[in-house]
Amino acid sequence: MSRGFLCKRFTGRKKTNGKDPIKKDNGSEKKMETNQHAQKIKDYDRLSMVAYFLKGSKRFFALGVICSLIVAFLDMLGPKVVQYTIDEIIGDDKAAPVFVQSLIEAFGGRAYLRSHLFGIALLIVGIALAAGVCRYLYRLLNAMGAEKLIRRMRDQLFVHIEHLPYAWHGKNHTGDIIQRCTSDVETIKNFLSEQM
Repeated sequence: MSRGFLCKRFTGRKKTNGKDPIKKDNGSEKKMETNQHAQKIKDYDRLSMVAYFLKGSKRFFALGVICSLIVAFLDMLGPKVVQYTIDEIIGDDKAAPVFVQSLIEAFGGRAYLRSHLFGIALLIVGIALAAGVCRYLYRLLNAMGAEKLIRRMRDQLFVHIEHLPYAWHGKNHTGDIIQRCTSDVETIKNFLSEQM
C-alpha cells in the first residue's frame, strides 16, 4: 500500500508528492513547529493504522497475554513446590517463608505430608497440566488473533489494489503484485503468531 493512500485512509488528508500539505515555508520556527506537528500526525497515522487492523483481534491477544502470564507463574511455581518439599517436608530445614510454613501446617503438618508424598506429587502434576493447558490456549489465542488481523489486512490490501488505476497494473508485473500480497503479509503473520 502506498503511504499516500494510508495517510488519506486514516486521517482524511491526502499527501501530495511526498509532502504533507500542512507544511509551510514561512520561517524556520514555523517549519520546526510544522515538522513536529507532522511527526505527531505520522505517529498518529501509524497508531490508527495498527488500531484499525487490530479490530476484532484485540481480545484474542489480550487473553493470550493473560494465559502467558499464568504459564510464567505456573512454570515458576512447580520448582518451588519441589524445593519446599525437599527442604521443609523431607528435610527439617525451617528457612521457608512464613506463608509456606502456614500452608504446610494447614495441610496436616510435616509428619502427615512426609507420609503422604503422593499428594505433593499430584500437586506437581496438576501444576504441570495447568501450565500445559494455558500454554496451548496462549498459542491458540495468539494464532486466532493473528489470522483475524491478517484477514483484515489482506482484505484492505485487495480493496486498495482493486481501486488502483489500470496504468499501475500495466507497469507492475503480476508476479510482483502476488508476491507482495502473499509473502509480505505472510511475514507479518509469522511475526504475530510466532514471535509475540
